[in-house]
Amino acid sequence: MRTFEFDIPAQDLNTALQAFAAQAPAHLRLVYDERSLAGKRASALRGAHNPRVALMRLLEGSGLTIVSARQGVITIGDPATAGEALPAADPGAPDGHSRASGMAPMASGPVGEEGSALPPIRVTARPLSELTENSDSYTPARVGVGAKTAQSLREIPRSISVLTRQQLEDQGIHSLNEALEQLPGVTIEPNGQWSAESWYSRGFEITNILVDGSMVREKDSMDSSVNAALAMYDSVQLLRGPDSLFSGNGEPSGSINLVRKRPLHAFQAKATLAAGSWDNYRGEFDISSPLTASGNVRGRVVASYNDTQKFWDNADRHNHMVYGVLDIDLTHDTTLTLGASRDRKSGSGRDSAPPGLPRYSNGDPLPLSRSQGSPAYDYRNSEAENYFARLEHAFSAQWKLKAGVSRTESSSDIRFAHYNGAVTPGTTTGTQMMVRAGNSTSRSDSVDVNVGGSFGWLGREHSLVFGADYLHTENDNNRGPQMFANGAGFVPIDWATFDPDHPPVLGPWRAQNIQRYETDRKGVYGYGKFQIHGPLKFVLGGRYSSYESRNYGGVSEILNQKQDGDDTFTPYYALVYDFDRQWTAYLTMAKSIEDQSHYYTASYQPLSEVSGTSWELGMKGELLEGMLNTNLTLYQARRKHLAVKLFDDPNFDDDGLDCCYAGDGKFLSRGVEIDVSGELTPNLQINAGYTYDDNKTDYGANDGNRYASYTPKHTLRLWAAYRLDGAASGWRIGGGVKAQSEVFRSGTVRTWNAARGDFSGPAVAYDFVSPGRAVYNAFAQYRINPSWSLALNVNNVFDKYYFRSVNSTAGNNIYGEPRSFMLTLRGTL
Repeated sequence: MRTFEFDIPAQDLNTALQAFAAQAPAHLRLVYDERSLAGKRASALRGAHNPRVALMRLLEGSGLTIVSARQGVITIGDPATAGEALPAADPGAPDGHSRASGMAPMASGPVGEEGSALPPIRVTARPLSELTENSDSYTPARVGVGAKTAQSLREIPRSISVLTRQQLEDQGIHSLNEALEQLPGVTIEPNGQWSAESWYSRGFEITNILVDGSMVREKDSMDSSVNAALAMYDSVQLLRGPDSLFSGNGEPSGSINLVRKRPLHAFQAKATLAAGSWDNYRGEFDISSPLTASGNVRGRVVASYNDTQKFWDNADRHNHMVYGVLDIDLTHDTTLTLGASRDRKSGSGRDSAPPGLPRYSNGDPLPLSRSQGSPAYDYRNSEAENYFARLEHAFSAQWKLKAGVSRTESSSDIRFAHYNGAVTPGTTTGTQMMVRAGNSTSRSDSVDVNVGGSFGWLGREHSLVFGADYLHTENDNNRGPQMFANGAGFVPIDWATFDPDHPPVLGPWRAQNIQRYETDRKGVYGYGKFQIHGPLKFVLGGRYSSYESRNYGGVSEILNQKQDGDDTFTPYYALVYDFDRQWTAYLTMAKSIEDQSHYYTASYQPLSEVSGTSWELGMKGELLEGMLNTNLTLYQARRKHLAVKLFDDPNFDDDGLDCCYAGDGKFLSRGVEIDVSGELTPNLQINAGYTYDDNKTDYGANDGNRYASYTPKHTLRLWAAYRLDGAASGWRIGGGVKAQSEVFRSGTVRTWNAARGDFSGPAVAYDFVSPGRAVYNAFAQYRINPSWSLALNVNNVFDKYYFRSVNSTAGNNIYGEPRSFMLTLRGTL
C-alpha cells in the first residue's frame, strides 16, 4: 500500500490527530468525539507510513482504535462502546478533522506491520476545507463561495457547481475558458473583435471573478488575461445567480471563484509532460515542502509552460505561468499567507477561438475549411501579475478572522483582422477585411476583512459572518484602426484567391480612442443563519454598498466626468429546512444591482443602475457521508431599468461607451438546474449537470421574445471516470458529453430576385441557427507504478462539425474545435 511522510511530535492526542489529518492524503477525514481524547497523549511519529498504520501508532496506549471505516470515513472510538452513536457534528470543528458522526461499527482486526498482507482499505474521507487536491473525488468537502466560511454544498442555500482538481486533471483542462465550458448552464460566446470571450449563465453575463472567496478584479471587455492558467488553482467554483451580498455590483448570472493551491505540511513534488494535436506541448512542475524543522513555515511553487499551434491557420500560443506561496504559522492560531503569480500569454492569431467568418447573403454558410485563419500579422498578447497577502486567526474553535489584500496588474496588446460583409451567392466576393489594433492596462486593488463563527443562544445553534470589502480598478484603453499601405481602411476579399499567409501590406496604426476609467466598489456585509426551531433555519443577510465610476478622455470630449452611484442596500433572505442529515430544502431571495454608467442618455448623462430580484427553490442531498452531492434548483430572475437603445449620436464616438439610451428595459429568466457530483460507487466518480433556461424580454415590441438567444435553453454536461478491478486495476477509463439545444441570432438575409436571377431581392427577417449538438470526449489512464501514470484524452471523439457561435451574413460565425488528442505523463517525484 502507498506510504506518506509524517512528522508529528509527541503531544496531546487531539493535536496529534489534527496534525495527522493535515499531513495525510488530502482526502482523509477523521471522525471522533473530542471528549474521549481528554488527558490522552500520542508518541512521536516520523517517516514514511501507510496512513492506517500511522493512525494506529498514534492511538497506541490510548484505549482507542479504528471502530469504523465505512464509505471512506474513518471513525475513532472506544471498542467497548463502538456500537454507540457519536454526537452530532460540531460546525466549529477546525479544518482537517470532524469531531462527530454516528457510524455503524466495524469488526476490528489486527493492524499488522507495514508491508504485511492487510486487507486493502480505501481512505476517502476528506478534510473539512475547500481544497480538493489528492482527494480522487469529483465533489468538494467544503466550498467558500456564497458564504465566506467553508461549508458543505448542502449547507449553502444556493445553486453551486464545482470542478475539483481531480476532474480538471482527468479532462485535461488547463485554462479558465476550458473549465467554464464544462460547467452546466455556462455559455462562452467568442467575440469577433476587441473583447475577450463573454461568459453567460441564466441568460446574463458573468463579470465577477473571485479568488479564495474575495473579489480581486472585474472582467474588462478588452483584457484577455482573464482566461487564466489553472495550474496554480485547486478547483473552480461557480455560484449561480446574484452574488450582490459579497460581490456587490453584477448581473444575476453568477460569480466564478478560483481556489488557490496552498502549501502542504509534507513534501510533495509533481511533474506533468503532455503532447497533443496541433503541436501542443505542455509541461508543469509543482513542489511543496515545509521550510522549517517544525513545519510552521511552508512553501509551494507551481510553474507551467504551454507551446501550441491552433486548429486554424496562423495561430500559435506561448503561455508561461509561475506561482509561489508561503504559509507562515505565526502562532498556533494565526497563519499568514504571502504569494504572487505571473501569467503571460503571447502569440499570433486569436487566443481561444478562430476568426469569425461571413455567410452568403441568403444565409447559407460559406464552403470554407474550419482551419480558415487570420492574416499572419494578427497577434494577441496578455500578461497578468497578482500579489496577495492573507491573515487567518482562530479566536476559538468556533470563531475565525480572515483578512486579505490583493493587487492585480494586467495588460493586453492586440492586433486582429476582421472579416465583414456577406458573399453574393454564386461568387466568392463581397467581404471586406479591416484591421484593428490596441492595447490596454489594468490595475485592481482589493481588501476584504471578515469575521465568522457559530454560537449557541436560547438552546439553539446559530452562525454569523460580517465584514467589509473594497475594490479599486483602473483601466486604460488605447485602440484604433490599422491602415493599409495604400491608405485605405479596408480591402476587398476574394475568398477564391485570398491567402492569409500573404495578406495586404499594412500601413501605420492610428490611435483613435484613448480612454481611461476608474471604478470603486466598497461595502459592508453581514450574513446570519439562525435556527428557528429544530430543523428550520432562517438566513438573513445584507450589504450596504456604494459604486463610483470615473471616465476620462475619448475623442468626443463629452465625458471627462464622474458618476457617483447611490449608496445601496441589497438584502438576502433564505429559509432552510433539514429533513435529516442528508437532505435539505431551501427558498432564497436575493437582490442584485449592476452599474451601467457606460451607457449615456441623449443629454449625455450616465444611466442609473440596473436592479433585479432573484428567487430560488431547491433541494440538496449530501449522500454517502458527503462523497456524493446532489442539487435540484428552480429559479426566477427579474431585472428592470436596463439600457434600451434610442438612437445613435454621431458626436458621441467614445469606444467602450455608448449613446443614446433610456433605462426602460425589463427582462425575465426562469429555469431548472440539476447537479450530481461525486462517488456513485467506490470505483466510479461522476459530475453531471442539466440546466433549462427560459429567458425573455418583458417590455415593448419584443415582449416575450428570447433576449439571450445565443445561449441554449437546454444544456447537459457529463463527465465520469471508472477504475477497473482485478488484474486491470491499474486502469481508469472515462468520458463525457457536452450537449445543448439550438442557439440562434436574428438578422436579415437577401431573397431571390427572379428578374435578375440572383439573391438581390428585399431583405427579410431570418434566424441564424446553430442546431442542437452533442460533443463526446473520452480518456483512458494507466498507472505505470505507484508514482507515475500515462493518460490519453480524446476530445470531440466523432469529429462533430458545427458552429460554436453564429451571428449574421456579415461575419462572426465561428467553428467549433475538431477532434484532438492529448497524451499526458504525470508523476510524483
